[in-house]
Amino acid sequence: MIREFKPDHTADNANAPLYFVRSEDKYRSLWQYIKRYQNPTFNDKLLKKRHPSMDNALRKVKAQHVADALKQAEAYFNTARSSELAIKPLILYYGALNMVKALMMFAENDLTLENTVQRAKGLNTHGLTNGASNPADEAIRNDSTNLLEEFGIVTGVDKTVFSLLHSCWSDTPLPQGSRLELGDLASMHPNSWRSFKAHTGKSPKYFKVQGTGFRTTARGDEQTVIFGGVFNSMLYQPTMPIGEENIFAFFEGYLPQLATFYSRETQPQSSFYTNTMPNNIDEYLPGYREPTGTQFVMGNPNVGQALHLIEVEFAMLFILGNLTRYVPQKWLDNVNYGNKGEMFVVEGFINSVAFSFPKLIFEELEEKDYTFTGDVAYWN
Repeated sequence: MIREFKPDHTADNANAPLYFVRSEDKYRSLWQYIKRYQNPTFNDKLLKKRHPSMDNALRKVKAQHVADALKQAEAYFNTARSSELAIKPLILYYGALNMVKALMMFAENDLTLENTVQRAKGLNTHGLTNGASNPADEAIRNDSTNLLEEFGIVTGVDKTVFSLLHSCWSDTPLPQGSRLELGDLASMHPNSWRSFKAHTGKSPKYFKVQGTGFRTTARGDEQTVIFGGVFNSMLYQPTMPIGEENIFAFFEGYLPQLATFYSRETQPQSSFYTNTMPNNIDEYLPGYREPTGTQFVMGNPNVGQALHLIEVEFAMLFILGNLTRYVPQKWLDNVNYGNKGEMFVVEGFINSVAFSFPKLIFEELEEKDYTFTGDVAYWN
């Protein structure tokens, strides 16, 4: 991995209020916090604190380049907020590209934005393509009614932006040729799984959980995943089976990491799993939180290929941005809700990602989970 893997970003209880930010405009508050990383002096001090053995000259270059990447990223995201849907995905993608480069550089590695480094390490190569290469893919690209099968194909196992991004939390490269479809990715995302289910009738790869977390026991540090209640919250999934053993088997069928790396435990009215402290994303189910507070985990897009939520959003933006740029006739037909109206599935994602993506990157930089609230009410 190109960064130190920290699965537990949960703030300790004593400092929890520091990471709950209430404001009139949560987007502006988020960027207010990110702006610290637009200051090279701040970056230099934090890098030195976290990585005292890093070469001084390299650290100062990283500090400046991270600041520059995030300044430009903010400009892209601000522009996207007032842009029409006809061009918004492409602008968002370029902002996301800057942010993932900043994330990857802000670590103990030799990545910078110097031209020779970018060429040698692959920071100038997307790592995904959706250029049609066979008759079936050509048909998808030429069919305005088929938005959800638009795709990105992994072009290399190393020396690309996407492969480097995946190596932020995994030692297992995504195989070259892996196919990521827009509809499948939408089924995993908190702001598009409902519309995916409503439009297609297919089960999403998004699973609400009662909670995920980390704890220390006599056995050592553990991660926990709890699927709670009598599963009323799971009604968007197929009919739940009856009986504890069948319920465990249900979750393990959709989320194979549970069967491989987790131990079953039981609590009243819940299915409870524990796992030793994971070393990378392939060994556990990361827990995420919607802006509304709902916690969830995701299935894999392909068997045995776990993605971080940052990768899901980045891949969706790549696919949509590529479509916006190269096939405007198809994109605009969908923007206007022509044909089958599949835009219904992805518009919620586009509207939310301008906030959710910077927040995910910020939390990785901070190594803490934050809650920003402005237009969302919280009970208690």
